[in-house]
Amino acid sequence: MKRTINITVLFLLLFGMGACQTPVDDQSQDQKTTAKASESCDLDSECDSGLCRRGKCSKCSFDSDCDSGICKFGKCSDCSFDTDCDSGLCKFGKCSSCNFDSDCDSGLCRFGKCSSCNFDSDCDSGLCELGKCSKCSFDSDCDSGLCKFGECSRCSFDSDCDSGVCKFGECSDK
Repeated sequence: MKRTINITVLFLLLFGMGACQTPVDDQSQDQKTTAKASESCDLDSECDSGLCRRGKCSKCSFDSDCDSGICKFGKCSDCSFDTDCDSGLCKFGKCSSCNFDSDCDSGLCRFGKCSSCNFDSDCDSGLCELGKCSKCSFDSDCDSGLCKFGECSRCSFDSDCDSGVCKFGECSDK
């Protein structure tokens, strides 16, 4: 009798535990995944492709189909670099249009797109170097007397200045 109870307990432990487990809610698992193309949706975020049109998940065909501005292999995706975007400007994973020259690495915003300069006259500063607007080309272009990488800057050391003299962050002749 004792042996029969032990075998029964062992049997229940080995095979019967599955009956005591809490069932998995398949509905909650489905909510964690996104819908495939042609399945119903209300929001872009519900679709694997990132695109919900007329209540159905759809594949994107053009960059303009996506809020992010990028369509790759039928799926909307975020941008990582300015060069990922037709506008030349990626902000927080979304392609954006520029509003000001200062929004662009090139220093030139034209009609909402970052552009490279071709001529000095393209730039407010009047200086175009290697497709980017520069504020200076030579130390003499700057009031501070120091031009570094196309930007006027203050000197830190005497060696920063052509004159060999840096006083209070300004190049000086004395």
